[in-house]
Amino acid sequence: MTRSIVVVTAGLSQPSSTRMLADRLADAAAGRLRSAGQDVTVTYVELREIAHDLTDHLLTGFPSPRLADVLARVAAADGLVAVTPVFGASYSGLFKTFFDVLEDETLAGKPVLVAATGGRARYSLAIDYAVRPLSHTFERSSLRLRSSRPPRTSAPAEGVHRCPDASTAP
Repeated sequence: MTRSIVVVTAGLSQPSSTRMLADRLADAAAGRLRSAGQDVTVTYVELREIAHDLTDHLLTGFPSPRLADVLARVAAADGLVAVTPVFGASYSGLFKTFFDVLEDETLAGKPVLVAATGGRARYSLAIDYAVRPLSHTFERSSLRLRSSRPPRTSAPAEGVHRCPDASTAP
């Protein structure tokens, strides 16, 4: 039996550091499965290539054939790797739009690896403040994606959850 991993990236440039991170994560996941004797196929979805399809789907309620194919691949996958750049200390709108158009149960029981890239040390906090709440949205909608702790209800106390070089970040 062949396992399938779909890798969704929301990087806008080419080459994209977001895609490079996605490649490394997909290689690691596929390598782990192969070392356990599994056959693996990896499929990549660059969201910038289907951005208009996503917008049209939000406006009409119907996916284009190209987007329908992507959604079907994600639904049929055994695992998902999703990587977004950080803009304004949050995941990208393109990334969120993609998850907005997925059917409610698409990710139920499916392993999902969520990662983010950012250009400065202070962006590493985006994982706590933006991407983790997204994972709690999945959990609340019974998609069973779990975070290691409950969602934050207020800003942390001074000095809590700083990345090691945050004091030198511009």
